[in-house]
Amino acid sequence: MSSAVPYAKGSGANRTDTELGLSTMADIPTERRAAFAFSAFWAPTERTTWSSLETGYMSVRVSAVKSPAMQEFFAANPTFRVAVDQLSEQAAPSDPARRFLASGQSVIDLAKQEVAVNAKPTEQAFDEAAETLTTDAQSVIEEIIAREGDLVGRAALPSSIGTPVLGARSAQISQR
Repeated sequence: MSSAVPYAKGSGANRTDTELGLSTMADIPTERRAAFAFSAFWAPTERTTWSSLETGYMSVRVSAVKSPAMQEFFAANPTFRVAVDQLSEQAAPSDPARRFLASGQSVIDLAKQEVAVNAKPTEQAFDEAAETLTTDAQSVIEEIIAREGDLVGRAALPSSIGTPVLGARSAQISQR
């Protein structure tokens, strides 16, 4: 029998999302078609199931995890099943700062490092990170507006991309 992987209760661990990171915003239609063709090739349940079974990496699709082939694999490899189950139970989707900003992950990691290594107060470290991410997000927002027009009223773009996410995360961390 396998045992659970230890984790901090309520840790809100982030899983790696399955967004392929392909840019379909390319100005050249051929590149858009190629990106879509690759996504269509790689995304089906059968292909992601095959990939997981062949590489040993966790499946990137819930439908693949539920597939008969993966269920058979889990029966033969129960410890692999523990990891998959815990990921689905404990993980949360990546926040927008990590997904949409090139600097997102490194800014957040630096804030964590400042808290852990340099004993900087959690709230201060994450407030600084939120300020940096908000500034970095402005160029992304400006690019979207340049391509799509002013989105105010058409979509819910937060006025401060980093602050709500990091503010909530900072509150969780400081309560430990």
